[in-house]
Amino acid sequence: MDRLSAEDFETAPLWAGYYEPDDVAEIVKWGWREDEVREALGAVEGDDYYFPLPAQAANSTWGRGPLFASTVTTPSGTDLPGYCFRQPGFVNVFHGGKHYPLGDDLSDHHAQGLASATGETIFPLRVINRVTGDRWEMRPA
Repeated sequence: MDRLSAEDFETAPLWAGYYEPDDVAEIVKWGWREDEVREALGAVEGDDYYFPLPAQAANSTWGRGPLFASTVTTPSGTDLPGYCFRQPGFVNVFHGGKHYPLGDDLSDHHAQGLASATGETIFPLRVINRVTGDRWEMRPA
């Protein structure tokens, strides 16, 4: 998950993490052969498997994900790329090659870092889920 970048979400706007063997059965439903899925998962080093999902998987249930491409807009109108979860309350903002995870239950350390990196006031942030079209505002806790 830490290796996902803004470019990854431009290439594929929907990602999920492999969590359990039942996820293989879900992937096979999208038209992949089971042996291809298992081979691809086996080729990844470690146990952190994130992969792009097709659009028809937007409503799938995953233990780790899905992660939706988002556009995050600062009060001054600067658009920043990011990703969010299905429900409001979390967004990861990409800026300058770094990740800034912002959420209701996270410390404001990352928010301060993003404000410093952009030179802007960042709250309230407007978040648009680019896959579902959902929109919400994020304010500091």
